[in-house]
Amino acid sequence: SAWVHYEGYNCFDGLGAIGVPNKNPIPGDHFLPTCKEACEAEPECEGIVMVRETQPYKCWLVKDLNPMACLKNTDYDLWQVVPASPSEDHVEVPAVDASPTPAPSATNPDGFSCAGLPSVKATCSDNGCKVLAGGMTGRTCSEYCAQSGFGCAGAWEEVANDCNIKATLTCNEVWPGTSDIICECETAMAAAPSEATVAVPLRSAWVHYEGYNCFGGHGAIGVPNKNPIPGDHFLP
Repeated sequence: SAWVHYEGYNCFDGLGAIGVPNKNPIPGDHFLPTCKEACEAEPECEGIVMVRETQPYKCWLVKDLNPMACLKNTDYDLWQVVPASPSEDHVEVPAVDASPTPAPSATNPDGFSCAGLPSVKATCSDNGCKVLAGGMTGRTCSEYCAQSGFGCAGAWEEVANDCNIKATLTCNEVWPGTSDIICECETAMAAAPSEATVAVPLRSAWVHYEGYNCFGGHGAIGVPNKNPIPGDHFLP
């Protein structure tokens, strides 16, 4: 199988996916390859969600995927499986724009509005998207924003029940011993993807062909002076 990688995407019930019953997550902690194997062995599975930089960890199997409706800019990654065989000269994947959605800015209130966010103790931006949210014990800003159908653009611990920042958090981080956090929300929805298909995904999505080796005369030509690039590297 080939895999399309959506860095920073988190997909779950109500936001771009439905969890595969009894396999969301699967038992135990896993590395990426074993998580993919579990998906390939499950007929309903269309993709997996894993925390980006913490492995082994939980592996969530999902179905009914619509990546453009998932949360973006998170600490999670989505891997969407695309059936393939060695006899195929390309793999058709959904034509979607995987570029990140710009976060709203307090200096650009006309671009986006977050009216109606719950449990707001103080508003920290003109567009209402950055707020001091109450009732946040054990909750993340990703969960808070998702409650209103938004994605998370930022999270902070406040100084004293105000909009002054004490510490910067990730959108999926809980601050122990506090009931209020500054959260900045952004639109989580994008235009529906086209029904057309293309041979490769657009922009920051990647298709992974496990076991394939491509070089001069065998499916590819090396980029001059960059095959390989100097030094040793990690995948990102």
